[in-house]
Amino acid sequence: MREASERARWIGGELAARRVPDLSIERPVGVTLGALTERYLATRIDASDKTLTTYRQAFTRLGALAEREPAAITVADIQEWVGALARDGLSPATVRKYLDPVRQVLDFADLEPNPARSRRLRLPRAEGTEVDPPTTEHVAALVDVISPRYRLPLRLLDWTGLRVGELAGLRWGDLDFCGARLRVARGRTKGGTAGRRWVPVPTELLADIADLVPAEDRNLDEALFPGFSDQGLRLAMTRACKHAGIPAYSPHDLRHRYISLLVMAGVPLPVVRGVVGHSRASVTLDVYSHALLDEPRAVLAERRELVLEREERNLRDASVMPRSDGQHPGTGSGKGITEEVEDTGIEPVTFALPARRSPS
Repeated sequence: MREASERARWIGGELAARRVPDLSIERPVGVTLGALTERYLATRIDASDKTLTTYRQAFTRLGALAEREPAAITVADIQEWVGALARDGLSPATVRKYLDPVRQVLDFADLEPNPARSRRLRLPRAEGTEVDPPTTEHVAALVDVISPRYRLPLRLLDWTGLRVGELAGLRWGDLDFCGARLRVARGRTKGGTAGRRWVPVPTELLADIADLVPAEDRNLDEALFPGFSDQGLRLAMTRACKHAGIPAYSPHDLRHRYISLLVMAGVPLPVVRGVVGHSRASVTLDVYSHALLDEPRAVLAERRELVLEREERNLRDASVMPRSDGQHPGTGSGKGITEEVEDTGIEPVTFALPARRSPS
């Protein structure tokens, strides 16, 4: 109706000016949903490449809806499309993920009411599944058979619990070889930005990373793993699991494993929350910690020592770092250490530190 009104006003203006309207230069009236998706994608300059990829995947599955004009689409049409996606074997989470950009495109078309947002729409029910993180034996099998291109990123995920997006965003300038740690500058959670945090890394793994590029040739602004992608690692892990004859695992399962190991090893929950970048400790304990009953004690002890030794160094550095007012952190209000720890994303806690290693 809006486009018809604009057309009528334009034709009326041409006639009032005593000109014959040249309808060949006017834009077509019937814009299909498929054509509208391209216009919508062009406006999403705020979206990440990963988000746009998901949107394009959803739009390729529009089927007959792509040829329909938005104003002619009904709730029944959307319901049939959702049912077709579910019958094609897509998971309930994927169906919902594909429905969201369709809702946004119809909002972009100023369609009111939006049939994709109708309360009458029925979506497939998501069944809760228990995450089963990989064991030490399975991780070793993955490392042995995975493509060499993804072997080092896989090991780094296992030892840091990074989100895959955080791993893809790592730069050479985020590595602290002297402090045996890496920096996550803008870790994101579902609740918002978690802020900067430091994550400990084993020295042996850092040595392998250092061998990738000589120190004098490193550009600190370049990606640590050029060309790395979430989808590429996911496919490589799927192939590796098949080849190794072990259950299928996703990259995010390694984050579940890392957090579970730290919790089982007795690392204080606020420390775990800070290291992995969670906004709430309840997320760390309720969602990501799982029972890995067959993990060797040596594995748990190694993880615990790595994290707590790094935390001890953070506290020691904070105790000698001068405050902005010129006072020592241990004097005055006594907030020096607390402020420094909070800046790293770790709340101040009291816990027993492991015995320090001898220089030998």
